[in-house]
Amino acid sequence: MRSSANSESSRRQHRAHQSNTPVRPPIARSPLTTLTAAVFLTFFAALLTSCAEASPDDSGTVCPPDSHLTWENFGEPFLLTWCTSCHSSHLSGEGDPNERQNAPHGSDFDTYAHYLDWAEDVDDRAGGSNTSMPPAGGPTEFERAMLSEWIACGSPR
Repeated sequence: MRSSANSESSRRQHRAHQSNTPVRPPIARSPLTTLTAAVFLTFFAALLTSCAEASPDDSGTVCPPDSHLTWENFGEPFLLTWCTSCHSSHLSGEGDPNERQNAPHGSDFDTYAHYLDWAEDVDDRAGGSNTSMPPAGGPTEFERAMLSEWIACGSPR
């Protein structure tokens, strides 16, 4: 076995001598190099994950890591104040067609479960700089920004 390894080595040296190319020994990886690569890859993966979590929603709003908005302290009061006079499961529109002000049946925001199906639409129409809802106006610019933040954070309960 040793003679075949020596003969292979001399053949490489002979070929390198003929082509004037220096012979390079194989690269040896030290445990430190491997550890450094592993640490770098772990850091890079964590960086990509954190960027994915901080990605903006459709309105361009990014969920801040220190957001404290929830259904209880923001979502429900906002929707009850500004939306449920038309978007409520208690309004059928059968006796008075204007009772819902043309709000589609099923677009009800009086419970968290009902709201979740419409979260993206709520943001598109009332969040941030979107002012098409409510049609009579109402929420301040700050309240609309808070709505977009809450929705960008996944509408936490």
